[in-house]
Amino acid sequence: MRVLHVVESLAAGGIETTFLNMLRAWRRAPAWATHDVLAFGGGALEDDYRQTAHTLTITSAQAELERAVLQPYDVLYFLFERCAYRLLPHAVAHGTAAVVYGKGYDMGGMFRLNDGLAWQPDESLLWGADGATFTTADLAAGYVGPAGRTTVLGKAADV
Repeated sequence: MRVLHVVESLAAGGIETTFLNMLRAWRRAPAWATHDVLAFGGGALEDDYRQTAHTLTITSAQAELERAVLQPYDVLYFLFERCAYRLLPHAVAHGTAAVVYGKGYDMGGMFRLNDGLAWQPDESLLWGADGATFTTADLAAGYVGPAGRTTVLGKAADV
């Protein structure tokens, strides 16, 4: 199985560091998948990602990003809101891979938890994806999406 994980940057902290640790764990396990990473920008974790991912591509050029998500992957996993907004519609319209949209505490999620504000673009991406992940059950409860296609991952650290 080939998986492309799409991240915003390779900055230290937050989801980038947590996800790097997940990649490390997957590399230690028996080989069940190839894990490639596509990043919109570099950062302090770039060397660590190069050592851990099977391949690492860093680009912000739209044409290159669009080409990357149409490669023969089995799963595309968008870990950031900005990445999903920019590429998920293209991947769903033109690609064949299963698409997973990871929802963390990004801007839309924070508004939903704190103010009850519903951002419709999030719902359209959730309905277009084959699956969605959420960091907490409270965050997942703030969204309306297709039944049976969501997973609550939990936080990497208890804050």
